[in-house]
Amino acid sequence: MAAQPPIWPRARPLGYFKWVGDTSQHKSMNEPKQGSEFQ
Repeated sequence: MAAQPPIWPRARPLGYFKWVGDTSQHKSMNEPKQGSEFQ
């Protein structure tokens, strides 16, 4: 019972999935172009 992954589908509300999707998208979008190109 040690180091078990979280139960994904039930333990998380829909808003959490949306937030995670949004942040991961923004992260991958922002990471390559950090600098004058993005600003």
